[in-house]
Amino acid sequence: MNTAIEQYIRELSDLLCCDKTTKQQFLSKFQQTLEDFEAEQENSPISYSDLVSEFDTPRATADAFLSQLDISHVQPAMRTTNKKKLFWASLCVIAILFLVGLSLYRVYLNKLADEGYFEPPVYHLTPAEARTFDPDEYFNDK
Repeated sequence: MNTAIEQYIRELSDLLCCDKTTKQQFLSKFQQTLEDFEAEQENSPISYSDLVSEFDTPRATADAFLSQLDISHVQPAMRTTNKKKLFWASLCVIAILFLVGLSLYRVYLNKLADEGYFEPPVYHLTPAEARTFDPDEYFNDK
């Protein structure tokens, strides 16, 4: 198949928001129409601009097709798309809130340390001590 036809079909597929079976049926029929058009052009291979001049832009084709559909074919796909957008938006908001909360907690701990409420533990070990240091033994003794 011609790359121009593949590109046109890919763009058209991205623009169609209807149920999967209706979309697949339309795309297979329309792809056959494009291939028939290509077969009629015997002297040279068709380009994307040839397809646009003959069939209009993919957006216009998608709009024309969707305007002929019953609303029951379009609504479920729109709901699914809206659910996906809502999920990703919620996930981003939660991640941002988590990072802001973590940053505020670190600022709070630094403020407590600056005011002398606690002193973060500092361990000074020589390289020889670091090789033989066993944290479990140290912390279990206390």
